Amino acid sequence: MFRTAVKTAALLTVLAFPVACDSGTEPGPVPASIDLTARIDILPAGQTFPLETVVEDASGNPIPDADVQFGSSNNAIATVDGSGVVTGTGEGDVTISATAGSVSDEVSLFIVRFDDPCAEALHIGLGESVRASLQAGDCVEIVDDGSFVDLWFFELTQRSDVTVDLSSADFDAYLWVDKLENDVLVNVGEDDNSGTGTDARVLATLDPGTYFIIANHHPGADGVYTLSVTTAVAADPALRATAVDRTRALPEVRVRKQRAAVR
Repeated sequence: MFRTAVKTAALLTVLAFPVACDSGTEPGPVPASIDLTARIDILPAGQTFPLETVVEDASGNPIPDADVQFGSSNNAIATVDGSGVVTGTGEGDVTISATAGSVSDEVSLFIVRFDDPCAEALHIGLGESVRASLQAGDCVEIVDDGSFVDLWFFELTQRSDVTVDLSSADFDAYLWVDKLENDVLVNVGEDDNSGTGTDARVLATLDPGTYFIIANHHPGADGVYTLSVTTAVAADPALRATAVDRTRALPEVRVRKQRAAVR
């Protein structure tokens, strides 16, 4: 019986060996490219926003379960978690990177810090287009229904034909343009649907001065938008968003807005 047991054990060992060799898993697809996308250019400190990544193999096939590692060039300005959600922590320009295997991509964001989002506006240059978002953490005190508001300003050095466009695929846009006169904001334009679809557009001939834009949405949806200011005259490069003066305080008397009846 002892010899039989030994032979049986040896036979089982021989039979089990090839099974062990075939139990390994096939190697997964190798990332050949990664595309990191930010739908916004600007994020207020304290807010979060998800980035989007697409990883593909050498044949252009998506790899949905690819292992992507995210990183920030400066965690004091913005952090990013393992899912690609960015959180503004400071102020300034920051680069967010995404790496899958040996390939990587990156995007740049500007993080802005507001002591009071209802009392400070961010500069937009003439001829510039910016992408931002209306979401929790934005001002809710300016429009009478408590909807989110972002504040922007631009400056004119000469009388100009100006077009301000507010467009969004996420919400129904609403737009005000006010001029600063003796520390009082005077409305010079207001619009709901003069742009494409539910986008808003204000066209006006404006005198030199400082103008504030109130970017808003109808209640029910928020999200990403694009804001642009164009003029019929050449823009002074010193007035573009690269100027040192990136923010400006609104007058102490708060603006209180009520939308006109929907046309």
